[in-house]
Amino acid sequence: MSKIRLFFATLLLSTLPVPALASSTRAIEYLPKATLTTPDLNKDSIKNSNNSSIASEAPTDDLGEDLDLADVDYSELEMTEAETTEAETTEIDPASTTPEALFEYIQQLEARQQNLEEEIEQLRQQLDYQNAQMERNAQEETTAQAEEEASEESASEEVEIAQIEEEDPMGLDIAIGVTTFNPKTSGLLDFATVGFGGANATAIDGDIATVNYEDNEALRYSANIQFADSPIDVGFSTTNVTSQGSATASAPAGGLLFATLANPSQGERATDASADSSLAYSVTDLEVGYSFDLGTSATTRLYGGLRFADISQDTTVRYDGQDFTNAELLFDRNFNGIGVRAGSETKLALGSGFSLFGQAGGALLIGDVSFTQQETNVNGRVPVVAINRVSESQVVPMLELIAGINWLSDIGEDAKLDITFGYAAEQWFNVLNDVRFVDSSGTGSLSQESSDLSSNGLFVELGINFDF
Repeated sequence: MSKIRLFFATLLLSTLPVPALASSTRAIEYLPKATLTTPDLNKDSIKNSNNSSIASEAPTDDLGEDLDLADVDYSELEMTEAETTEAETTEIDPASTTPEALFEYIQQLEARQQNLEEEIEQLRQQLDYQNAQMERNAQEETTAQAEEEASEESASEEVEIAQIEEEDPMGLDIAIGVTTFNPKTSGLLDFATVGFGGANATAIDGDIATVNYEDNEALRYSANIQFADSPIDVGFSTTNVTSQGSATASAPAGGLLFATLANPSQGERATDASADSSLAYSVTDLEVGYSFDLGTSATTRLYGGLRFADISQDTTVRYDGQDFTNAELLFDRNFNGIGVRAGSETKLALGSGFSLFGQAGGALLIGDVSFTQQETNVNGRVPVVAINRVSESQVVPMLELIAGINWLSDIGEDAKLDITFGYAAEQWFNVLNDVRFVDSSGTGSLSQESSDLSSNGLFVELGINFDF
């Protein structure tokens, strides 16, 4: 800035001849001080001048627009060749020049000086403005760069979060279910037949009295762990239920009642008969599953593992009248085994948390099938039969089918309510054994029969799924 001032001061002095400058200096000494006072060149006076208008924030031209260095009018700073020649040749003689002319000349010089100072002030303010503008631009560029870096970092964090959210978290599913259990056996579970008599009083022409198990509710408990970001899961489930059944039979008037389970060598006919039976069912599964997608809305899970089974059937039969006096027969059939189990389950998403599913599986177990039978007569004082048989390593296959609808709903940030409703059916083969006497002609002649066990019914299951 000092160089600019020196340049303009040199330019101003170069336009004034040395003698004239000296004469002017002497003339100024005799002029009143008030007339020689330099005008106040503060910012307010410059702002109100006719040649320029300086804004408070940035220099502007007469139209109020920002003043640029390219817009500065340098015509007043550059003298034409004629003016320079005239200024260099003009000689002011104090002796021949009147004070009025000298004063006028001084005023011209002061006006020119004032114009130069105004131009300098404009240039100074323009320079300050441009420096401030450059600082603002640099600051804005730095701020924009920082915001861009922050935005990129935030986007990177969002991508990482999205990737984490897309990963399947570890899950724990706990459920309790109720299944209608209505067991049926391939054996008749008969205990008597009715003969109505007539022309041939010994003819068996009536009904067969059997025991039918009543429907009961089987409780099923299950837990499953889904590994994080993995299609593998491990599960545990157990189902337990006991079903009861009872029946009675009496000989009709003029007819007979035949005992079908008693040792025929001791008696066959009775007046009254009754039977009570119970079936205890306990199955536990340990399994490993592998899930994969079939398209965009279907998922299949293959599973395999171990199955433990304990199935027992206890029956008590009583005969009275004719050949029996409060005779009692006790039967105990039991299977206890372990084996492999495998199957698959497919789910089809319907939307809004609903899905249809179907499951098919089977198991092959190896275990012990035992059978015991005891018979007494005359109020338990006369033993008739006592049989105890255990068959080792008997193979018992089974099949199961399940179908239904499932609904999932969020109940928290990391928990879901899981409700399942459906129909289940299963079939066990050769799971129970029966031993019967052939006829009265061979007191010790026995026949063995294997019985199947089946069950089917509706079920509902309530569970909670946790993600962590």
